[in-house]
This record gives sequence, structure tokens and C-alpha cells, in this order.
Amino acid sequence: MDVCQELMTKLDSLQKKYEEENQESNLVDTRKYNRASSLGWAFDCQRYLVLKRLYPELEKFTPVQKRRFREGKIQELLMKEEIRAVGIPVEKIDPLVWEKYQIRGEVDDIIQLDGEKYPIDYKSCSAAAFAEVSQASTGQELMKSKYLWIRHYPAQLITYNHLYDKAGGILLFKNKESGEKHPVYVERNDGIMGQILEVINDVNACVAAAALPAAIWCDACKSCGYAETCWKEEERKEKEIKRIEDQDLELLLKQREDCREEHERYEKLDAQIKDILKNYHGEFNIGDFKIKVSKYPKIIYEVPDDLKKQYEKVIEITRSTIKYLGGAL
Repeated sequence: MDVCQELMTKLDSLQKKYEEENQESNLVDTRKYNRASSLGWAFDCQRYLVLKRLYPELEKFTPVQKRRFREGKIQELLMKEEIRAVGIPVEKIDPLVWEKYQIRGEVDDIIQLDGEKYPIDYKSCSAAAFAEVSQASTGQELMKSKYLWIRHYPAQLITYNHLYDKAGGILLFKNKESGEKHPVYVERNDGIMGQILEVINDVNACVAAAALPAAIWCDACKSCGYAETCWKEEERKEKEIKRIEDQDLELLLKQREDCREEHERYEKLDAQIKDILKNYHGEFNIGDFKIKVSKYPKIIYEVPDDLKKQYEKVIEITRSTIKYLGGAL
């Protein structure tokens, strides 16, 4: 066996083992409790939270998403070590359960700064996502993001603030590429917590009755792991449009669109995006962007003219076109 192939076979088996262990440990708790990390969905889709409780095994993740989850966990452990290395006092924490609402939460750490204790949750992200979250300094600002996964982060910390009875907590983001960090302060917010709990009461009633709320098409459906569970192929809106879920690429596309007047930055992002698009083929949508990637052969010659025919070589050329739909979707 080729040594590189053998190496990848062993590494892939480790990823598979991680996925199996992670799924096994999560399914029982997920059926029994609403996880604090999922409560941001209360503002987007109640049905998602019910599905998460009744049928957690049906949620679909791509191989790329699964690898990203594992890498995120590794990065978060490194961030924990850094907090301890700089001498910040860290309190030992245990998972907490809010039995009245069947909510379970486990914050990454409780740290002490200036004599006060704060829940802190570590979030690693790509350079594109980091550029987005680093524009915010408060949870309220994150909740205004057009990106689903960014909007959901504050709800998790607001829940931790209530579970651990704290006035505020911190989301600490890390750029996986550069190591740069950015903290966002999320204050305790009884109003938002009350809105979440209203939805959770309905979720718990549905779970007790093993009944699903009606499926309602919303923007979140485009990237939801339950999309195929909720919508049959013939029922889906925009079913003729092939969609690809790639959060990092979507952010890069938006950043490219926003800097058309900055020639140097635009060209750099354009080249980065088109290099990524070499891994795709055909027509599809990513967020508000319609993409077409065509591949065709081209003959090139890498020898003197008199010897070209003897050294003729066929290579694959990728051509990508990107059209911004202006949020029409």
C-alpha cells in the first residue's frame, strides 16, 4: 500500500471513531434535554428544536462539517490551556440542568477578572467568519447578523448567564488561521431569555406528545440538517435550485462583493474564492450567490516549439462565474 494512502486510511478511521463516540454520547442527552447550544433556533424554527429532541439521529451533516466540528473541539481545548497559562483564575464547573424547562447547559469555563466571575465559551472559526464576528463587541450586535450560526451564539451565553446566575458572559472567538482572538461580551438579558422560554414550553409540549409542529419555510431551511426530513423533494420551494452549504465560502463571497471599490483586496479575495471553486462543478447557489463552475480540457505545451507535438499534454481548466442575487433568496 502507498504510504500516503495508508496514512490517510488511519487518519480517516480516527475521524470515524470520533464521530461514532460523539454521536453515542450526545443522543441520550439530546433526547432528554434542550441543549443550551441549540436555543438560538428559538428565533428561527421551533420545529428544529422538536426534531432535535425526538429525532436527533436524522440531522444530516456533511463530511466537511463533521471534520470542522472535531477541529473546533481541538481548538477550544487549546484556548482553555491559554486562559490557564496567563494565570486567569478558572473555576471548576459542572453541567447544570434547568428541570422546569428541560434545559441542559455546560459552559466551557467560569473565569475571574477584576474580582468578578464570568461564563466564557470558546469559538474557533475561519478567517472569513472571524472578520465578521470581530466587528461586534456585544451579543446584541451578533444577533443582528444575517448569518444564522452567528445569530445563535448569544442565546447560548444568555442561557448560561441564567443557569450559572451571572450578570454577563464572554464569547471568545479565535481565528484558526492566524491565532488572533476577539472577545464579545454578552450581558444577562431577561427579556430575550423569556422569549426563549416561551418557545421551549411549546417545544416540551410537542416532545411530550411526540408531535411535530407544522413545517414553515424560512431562510434557515437552506442550511438546516433537517431540510430533507421536513420537505419532500417535490414540496421544497426553490427545489430546482441546487444549494451548497459552505459557511466560510459564503462569507468570502459577501466580503468580495462588499469591497468592489478596493481593487487590491477584491482581486485577492476573487483569486482565493476561485481557487476554492475548483473543488466544485456545475450550477448551484451559496447564500445569495449563484455560481457556475465549468471544467474543460486545454492543450498546453511545455517544450520548445519544434518538439511541441511530441510532448502534447491535456490539462483541466476551471472557469467560474459568480452572480450576486442581492438577498433576493
